[in-house]
Amino acid sequence: MNHATAMAERVLQELSQEPRLARRLLIPQLRWLAADPDEGDAERWGMLEVVARARDEHLATLDADDGLAALGVGWEEIVQRAAQLAEPQRSVTCPRCGARLPRRRRACSRCRLPRPP
Repeated sequence: MNHATAMAERVLQELSQEPRLARRLLIPQLRWLAADPDEGDAERWGMLEVVARARDEHLATLDADDGLAALGVGWEEIVQRAAQLAEPQRSVTCPRCGARLPRRRRACSRCRLPRPP
């Protein structure tokens, strides 16, 4: 696992400890920052502080050489990786009608097209 992923997981872990309402606001902000990294917005929303705490926690587990490599990871990369990890898994949809395909079904229940392999 690389340093950006480890720190991104710590960011998501910290965000998951927030109350549900706050979490519903923080995850879209995380995605927005990943799409358009702006240090002013990140500081105003408190995301830089969250990333700094995650970086400090990660650095505490590393030796000197790995710590130096981890310090080279920018906040933008950590936020982008955290946004990727926060994305829900997309369900498979039918290419013909767009209906959601359940995992156990072999064909679409709406148009009966066989499920793609």
